Amino acid sequence: MRVAVVGPGAVGRLFAAFLSEAADVVLVDYKKERAKALSQNGYRLTGLASRHVKIPVVVEPEGAFDAVVVCVKAYSTAAVAQKLKQWSGSAAVLTFQNGMGNAETLQKAVGAERLVVGTNSYGANIAQDDPYLVHYAGRGEVVLGILDEAAEDALTLFLRLFEQAGICVRKTGDINAVLWEKLLVNAAINPLCALLGIRNGQLPRLPSLWRIATGIVREGEAVAAAAGVAIAQDMIERVRKVCEKTANNRCSTLQDISAKRLTEIPYINGYIAKKARELGVPAPLNGAIAAIFDAYNSLHSPGGTHTDGNS
Repeated sequence: MRVAVVGPGAVGRLFAAFLSEAADVVLVDYKKERAKALSQNGYRLTGLASRHVKIPVVVEPEGAFDAVVVCVKAYSTAAVAQKLKQWSGSAAVLTFQNGMGNAETLQKAVGAERLVVGTNSYGANIAQDDPYLVHYAGRGEVVLGILDEAAEDALTLFLRLFEQAGICVRKTGDINAVLWEKLLVNAAINPLCALLGIRNGQLPRLPSLWRIATGIVREGEAVAAAAGVAIAQDMIERVRKVCEKTANNRCSTLQDISAKRLTEIPYINGYIAKKARELGVPAPLNGAIAAIFDAYNSLHSPGGTHTDGNS
């Protein structure tokens, strides 16, 4: 099986390494010089796994693919969707990106029958002092589902592929609820850990910060309920467990700020705040977080669209 992983960030590199155990994997970058360097030198995994990974890294994929895994930042999804029209052929396509709206954008580009949607709770980050070092910080799980019954074959393909690669994976019949659950986890962890420059495990141990995180989640739960989304589990406890499992992880937003990149908060807390306004539900904490990061993004906007990887 031939697989393209789009996005050379921490999660893209982690899953490219995982999947290379079960398939012929190509990592897709948008920077020619970085792609050349990664192809020549490979990269190292540390933490929960230790190995040197050497797989092809390309800017313009060639040949046929059976599967494509999209791991780019939410603000790059539209650009990637257009690229996929050019080279992905009839490959099954999976997104487990952060934020909301990615699935709908990709579905328009590749078709409902090819798209699988998922969430990922594995933790990884690229070392600040070594761009060829990926720290595997937390083992989680991948949850996969589909928006349209026509994509059942694509779902089966990804379930089999991930199982063969040793990735903890399960399927769900309600992917929308799962996406909202992941959204609330990210909304609580990412902006707060990024603003204070702390790792995930520190968040529950700071009472004043944890109260804000709890408030963010409760607002999100109210918005989800108003939108008709049934969230069955205790999301406060879910956030706490994710913090514990990925205690040593630097969340993707913290990594973005450290690298002076744009953040995905407009697609996370910003999405919650937008839906809250549409539905008439109060969400002042999410609104404030969204406003802070809107200002940050306006200060750091590169003036163009990037397709870097996410976590």
